[in-house]
Amino acid sequence: AGADITPRQAVVLYAISLSIDPSQTSLVDRTGVDRSTLADLVRRLVERGLVSRRRVKEDRRRYAVTLTVQGIQTLDRAMAADAAASAEIKRRVADVFGRAMALEAAE
Repeated sequence: AGADITPRQAVVLYAISLSIDPSQTSLVDRTGVDRSTLADLVRRLVERGLVSRRRVKEDRRRYAVTLTVQGIQTLDRAMAADAAASAEIKRRVADVFGRAMALEAAE
């Protein structure tokens, strides 16, 4: 909510945030997203201005990927939305558990 990205895009942004200039290959390893899907996903994130991609000087076949300021802000919103959703789920589970315990005690 409010982040305007898919869960898979959030995972990739998060994986990028944990590394310094990760390569697309290392992101495949870290996220479990297949190579062609990840390449397409990164391309779309670049087009949206959330990620920048550049060739690595030492290996011209490799791309290094970094978050832009907009990417960092989007990831922050996604993580806040995830935390809020997790808290709501925990609250609801506790509520259901409490009602189940009350029913058990009433029997």
